[in-house]
Amino acid sequence: MQKIIRKPLAATLCLCLVLSLFTVFGGISADAARQNSGTRHEICTKLSEQAVDYYDGQYDWDRLSLLDGVYTDSSLEAMDGELYDALNTLMSSTMSKSVSYKSLTSYWPSTDASANGAQLLFYSDAESSSNISREHVWPKSRASFYQKNGGSDLHHLRPADSRVNSTRSNYTMGDVVGILDGYKTYSYNGRSVLYYLPSADRVEVNDSIKGDVARILLYVYVRWEQPNLCENVASGDLPRFDSDDSENNGLAVISDLDTLLRWCAEDPVDTWEMSRNDCIQDIQGNRNVFIDYPEYAWLIFGREVPDDLVTPSGEASDTLSYSVTAVSADTSMGIVAADGYTVTALPHDGYVVKGAEVIPASAARLTRDGNVFCLGSVSADCTVKVYFEKAKTFTLSFSAPADIAPVTAMQGSLITLPDCSAVVEGYTFAGWTDREISTETETAPTVYAPSGSYTLLENKTLYALYTRTEQSGSVGGDATLVTEAPDDWSGTYVIGLSTPKLDVMMSGDQGCGNYIAPDSAQISGDRITNAERSNYYTLIKCGDHYAIRNDSGAYLRCNGLKNIRLDSSVSEVGAGDTAYLWSIGANRIEHCDPSNGALQYNASAPRFTTYLGSSNQMDVHLYRLGNADTVYYITAGKPADPPPPVFENPFTDVKESSVYYDAVLWAYYHEPPITIGYTATEFLPDDDCVRGQVVTFLWRAAGCPEVGGSCPFADVSSGSPYYKAIIWAAEQGITTGFYDSSFRPNEPVTRAQFVTFLWRSQGSPASSLTHNIFSDVNVKSPFYPAILWAYKSGVTQGYGANCFRPDMICTRWHVVLFMQRCFDGL
Repeated sequence: MQKIIRKPLAATLCLCLVLSLFTVFGGISADAARQNSGTRHEICTKLSEQAVDYYDGQYDWDRLSLLDGVYTDSSLEAMDGELYDALNTLMSSTMSKSVSYKSLTSYWPSTDASANGAQLLFYSDAESSSNISREHVWPKSRASFYQKNGGSDLHHLRPADSRVNSTRSNYTMGDVVGILDGYKTYSYNGRSVLYYLPSADRVEVNDSIKGDVARILLYVYVRWEQPNLCENVASGDLPRFDSDDSENNGLAVISDLDTLLRWCAEDPVDTWEMSRNDCIQDIQGNRNVFIDYPEYAWLIFGREVPDDLVTPSGEASDTLSYSVTAVSADTSMGIVAADGYTVTALPHDGYVVKGAEVIPASAARLTRDGNVFCLGSVSADCTVKVYFEKAKTFTLSFSAPADIAPVTAMQGSLITLPDCSAVVEGYTFAGWTDREISTETETAPTVYAPSGSYTLLENKTLYALYTRTEQSGSVGGDATLVTEAPDDWSGTYVIGLSTPKLDVMMSGDQGCGNYIAPDSAQISGDRITNAERSNYYTLIKCGDHYAIRNDSGAYLRCNGLKNIRLDSSVSEVGAGDTAYLWSIGANRIEHCDPSNGALQYNASAPRFTTYLGSSNQMDVHLYRLGNADTVYYITAGKPADPPPPVFENPFTDVKESSVYYDAVLWAYYHEPPITIGYTATEFLPDDDCVRGQVVTFLWRAAGCPEVGGSCPFADVSSGSPYYKAIIWAAEQGITTGFYDSSFRPNEPVTRAQFVTFLWRSQGSPASSLTHNIFSDVNVKSPFYPAILWAYKSGVTQGYGANCFRPDMICTRWHVVLFMQRCFDGL
């Protein structure tokens, strides 16, 4: 095995750095870690103050950029360059603290914090605080580390949803969409996040994540000297294994250098990435230089840095040398704001962002993430024109064996998916899918989990998905390495491992001590080809763990550290038999009691038993036997409820393209009608709505309940068309009138007044929103709690730029739109 030798320059630079900087960068605890204050997908156009200080002196741009790279496409050959050496020395010598693998989760709430205080999941680019796994972006199977050194580096390890992480597996990163046929898509919260084809060993992430991936891989490549960045590397050229690792297969982690550099360029560094770099420097002492200076990614391979590369340092070019103007195609629908090369769209109530264009089109490349647009490769002054459209109301229906009510909500709403308790004999409910499967299939469809979120973008029907597992009558043939964790590990396996020096599998022989003897394995690729029945082990699910039984019926029992045996005295194992229970992973089998260690192989004293891990032990892998169990998928249930009926529009002054169209028809066809318009053909949507009208609308929405008392307001006569409604509103506490005991029924109602009436009609609920988001609403205002509730409940979105306009007069269309969202749309 070749040890990579550093050049004399590295030692010189290292010494200078140690003398000048080593004492500056001390690690801090998770409790003291600062919070990430950056904004996701807001392009970073300057270095942070910490970054500027980090590169001062010996490691500034002017010195490092003059060092030679190696003009090559080979990631192995590029490691011989002076610049590679210098960057490795810088990031290694300033790393004053190494965090443990277990402690990673305690740092992520700070380093990977979103604007709302939750953790941002990698690949999904979404918030969550559950189902989080520790994701090695550089797969463990392709590295000479496991859970130490590069395997516990905060610059490398990221929080990820465990299901997304499992689907990502250890596939090579690269382009899939438009390149490979028959690829699969994995969705998270209703949004596609992975595009992969297992047979091609390829996975692609969304465009907005590609730069993050590229810069992490570059960091691991240089800091941890892993040569197989973009090419397969022979075992003799791999670095030495860490004490807890033994399985680097040397396969490339990204398909080729051009793809790596393109991903890095097309998804520029954002301010969140820069802030994360600062946070980790506080903890570990070092920085990911490819976040601060993406330019180095080109220079270490002897490439010319593109002139239009957008970087925090601005060294590639003057990244703000061109002006960007942002305009709204229709300011009545929404407004826009430009900050450098980032344009943010702010739609008004009832509208959504339709898209944007660059004018002239050749001046820049435009990418979109939600309502934020980022420009890259800017080559001239340009204008970004943003288009809005009316937000539609859609219905999500469910086809299931049980009655599940459809959900109607505004376009873009996140719907929490229901569970389905209906039992279909012989099947297990697995979740929801977006296509009906009338005939059983072995092909797994896209599955949306119960209690998960689904983004409503159109009228849609989801189907209740059920599965059944058909157990094969026998097992045998080749055993194939498991690289992707299934939902259920139940089945029959061979337990073994393969390294450059040995291939071994666990026998069914107890041996003469507290261990299981090994058998020599013949492994071709990822397959064991010589397993006998004595090497078969069946995993049986017991609660949250598994029992492991050999082919003779003996269960694997752990009596303590370095003490396991095959126990034939028990006929079955239950969830309470802890001595027999194990936690299963593709590359690790741990006893349910962590103090008993994990099942490992000791090559020095050949045996399988439990260890806590040292340089002599290696984690085992599971190889699934051929003729494995088959999972079948089918949807079940009665047809979903049809979408709501389409009603004719009786009003000539209400256009179908208007934002309030659905709300006006909802109010007209409501039973009893909330409003029938001013005439048979006119609604007068832009007329001011007066106080008497709005409480009448609310009274009708409540079903026109009878009232028993007299009117408490002197300015409301018994002959008023609002008389009963005003009495009802007073009895319900919806209104208390004015200080002079008047109601003023013909006075126009303001936005603040109406949402307060609406809020009180719902029982004055407390809002989960605890901070004021509107600059024009005083926290001491009597309307403040109602406005926060209305915003959080989706009744109103405000007027863009963090304004609510509380004193603006409500028109008739505003009133029915707010009411529809409150009573029918949420």
